[in-house]
Amino acid sequence: MGIVIGDKSEWGRGYGTTAFRLGVRYAFETYDLNRIGAEAYANNPRSIRMLERIGFRREGVLRSAVRRGDHFVDEIVFGLLRAEWHEMGP
Repeated sequence: MGIVIGDKSEWGRGYGTTAFRLGVRYAFETYDLNRIGAEAYANNPRSIRMLERIGFRREGVLRSAVRRGDHFVDEIVFGLLRAEWHEMGP
């Protein structure tokens, strides 16, 4: 699942967090998953904060994994377990 909010005037209003949180809830409740994984580029602090706010934990870093223009950036790997999700009281 990816989220794109094209109109920058709408950024920072929580729309992405709400949408992602609903997607996570749907995945856990509908598909009975035990774990959901996510990735974010290290140069995208908004995505990183959103994932952490929802409860995802950093699990590792894929160093220089993605080419962005003329340079490479790290990809941060996140995970969220069903038990952690329920502890947070979604």
